[in-house]
Amino acid sequence: MTAVTTGMLGEGFYDRHSAPQWAAIEAVLPWLEDAIATMDLPEPPATLGAYAGRGELFDVGVMLVMGVLGYMLATLRYPLSAVVLGLVLGPLAERYFVQTVEMVNWDLSVFVTRPICIALWVGIASSLVASRVLARRARGAQ
Repeated sequence: MTAVTTGMLGEGFYDRHSAPQWAAIEAVLPWLEDAIATMDLPEPPATLGAYAGRGELFDVGVMLVMGVLGYMLATLRYPLSAVVLGLVLGPLAERYFVQTVEMVNWDLSVFVTRPICIALWVGIASSLVASRVLARRARGAQ
């Protein structure tokens, strides 16, 4: 018990060896203060609303994680429509993918040998190439 008490009073290990930790904190603190100052943190009513739904602290954590994800997507200029399409169509695509591969006994070659699939793959590839070409032209025009 003595070691814990002397450490807490400032006479133990942490008092004698705390200089590197304080130096690291002092180096990071200005950056952290700037980062927090530029972020829009959730208001207390939003946090209370997330908690009030089910009374679970987990929901507040989900709210904060989704807020950080949204902040990162906005910072990277990721289109919101792609996120919404993924959230809405993702479960449907997964269900019908599993249904399809079960119908063909898990033979994945059906996705590259059928004419409709080949047409869809060509459409996807041309869409990706066209978006890159248009983005380069837009950058070149500026």
